[in-house]
Amino acid sequence: MSRQITLELVCREAGIEQRIVRQWIERDWLRPAPVTADEFAFEEIDLARLRLLRELHALQLGEAGVPVVLSLLDQLYDTRRSLGRLREALDAAPEPARLAIVQTLRRG
Repeated sequence: MSRQITLELVCREAGIEQRIVRQWIERDWLRPAPVTADEFAFEEIDLARLRLLRELHALQLGEAGVPVVLSLLDQLYDTRRSLGRLREALDAAPEPARLAIVQTLRRG
């Protein structure tokens, strides 16, 4: 079971006003699990995204730029996960299949 953290604790530990975090949630930049209409449960993945948003906020990245950065990072992380699954599948494949795939990849 993953650790869940409240909005109050997140804001206190991160030094961010609840108003700002709530704006990020409303804009769908941060997606903690709703507990009630006014309370959320944050998990480790939410905390990582919150740290990123805090950095972007500190850099004064314009509001229009944040969704672009988040989208690009989400695509990057999705690609990394897909490559990890591909690597696992290749490791489990029979040797002749692995060699054929490697040869194909080297040809470009």
